[in-house]
Amino acid sequence: MTDYQQPQTPNPAVVPDNPAPPPGQAAPAYPGQVPQGAPVYPAPAPAPGYPASVPPAAPMYPWAQPRVSVKHQTDPLEYHRLYRGINKYSWWKPLVMVLLTMVYYFVMSTALVIALILILVIAAPDFVNSLPVNGDIEEITAMLESSSEFQVGALLFLLLSVAIMWPAAILACLSVGIRPVGRLYSVNLKLRWRPLGKMTLLTLAVLVPLHGIVQGIVVALDPAATEQRLQDFNLGGFLLSMLIVLLIVPLQAGAEEVIFRGALLQMIGSWVKHPAVAIAITTVLFAAVHVQYDIWGITAVGLMGAAAGYLTWRTGGLETAIALHTVNNWFAFGVTLSGVQESAETSSGGPLLVFVELVVLSVFVAAAMFVFKRDEKRGAVKTTRVDTIEQFFPVDPAGRLIITPEQFAKLPANSSLRQQVVPPQPVPVGATYSGTPVSGVPAAVDPVGAAPIGVPADAPAPQYIAPAPAPQPSDSQQSNEQR
Repeated sequence: MTDYQQPQTPNPAVVPDNPAPPPGQAAPAYPGQVPQGAPVYPAPAPAPGYPASVPPAAPMYPWAQPRVSVKHQTDPLEYHRLYRGINKYSWWKPLVMVLLTMVYYFVMSTALVIALILILVIAAPDFVNSLPVNGDIEEITAMLESSSEFQVGALLFLLLSVAIMWPAAILACLSVGIRPVGRLYSVNLKLRWRPLGKMTLLTLAVLVPLHGIVQGIVVALDPAATEQRLQDFNLGGFLLSMLIVLLIVPLQAGAEEVIFRGALLQMIGSWVKHPAVAIAITTVLFAAVHVQYDIWGITAVGLMGAAAGYLTWRTGGLETAIALHTVNNWFAFGVTLSGVQESAETSSGGPLLVFVELVVLSVFVAAAMFVFKRDEKRGAVKTTRVDTIEQFFPVDPAGRLIITPEQFAKLPANSSLRQQVVPPQPVPVGATYSGTPVSGVPAAVDPVGAAPIGVPADAPAPQYIAPAPAPQPSDSQQSNEQR
């Protein structure tokens, strides 16, 4: 007969199916609990390339990594380096911009030729009908050159065919995302009209008297040739041609400066920091496109290109170069159209032309720099600018900014982003690091073995405790279970 036992009040401290321990013995551990006196295993070694305080994240493909935007300031940029101040700069953008300029220029030139033909057919049908249909090219050319109306039209077409390079460059800038377009003009991101007007007056005051003296000497040495040319002088055609020259030459000269001292100079300057390289290459290209001149004429053009390139870099904009180019072309067209001098395409000044050009340009550069430095001291002009650019950096799965040593090395020396982070350094496995978080951006770790950027110095390393082995039942429990 079984003895009757009084029901006990349920004790919540006793786990069902787990009898209370005998008096004087410790209670067995619950499942997953470390029993008293059990050994604690050491934490495993961290993954290669990661500090002990940061667990490794799953690898991600570069294209799959999310990116965050970080704004920071560039170094002070000179004119030839202004492309470095655009958002999302890439080395290929200036090159694509120049290539697109050539494409747009070809399309515009074709449209200009078609427009000129239509104007001739509509406005001067009798003149078009008088041209010999089966005549050779020399006969047609002679008839065209004998017409004063055609000469004026040819001059207009010549100047406009060069001037349309300007809008072609603007369209190319917009196509590749170089904004504002005024980045082509100056460090102020616009055409500075006050310096342009001042330098135009200075150029008139320097170039016209000097070139006038030289031209007077040339006429005095050969008066007969000048008298012969003046006999064919047409006052009406001269006045109309000079009106076109005065109005269109600033656009023609400005377009050449936008291309050679603007787009090309800045393209090379975005790749090579020293301005002399960009100035030298654009000077050679500028001289090479003037193939209508002889070697002395090409050399003189190269000297003017070098002076324009230097002044553009030194003054921080195209204004002085445009003024120099415009006044030079005004004078050249004026003496040619008046009959005082033959066209530079059919005459050669020889070494004397190069010497005169060198002297005149030296005087002008000295005068221009004197005026510019005075304005610079007064703060009226500047030669550099600082841009705020936006860069995108990948983040790891934990949302931490990733900056590799290569990216850090490319940051400008005075960049605000460089001042907010600690330079990545090669790290031994398992070391701890410190850094400064980027403002508004989580801390960062480079997953390729570089030091973490922005990991707090006092961040405690999470301790890893291995689960204890399951407790073994006592001998009394085993005997009870066997019963």
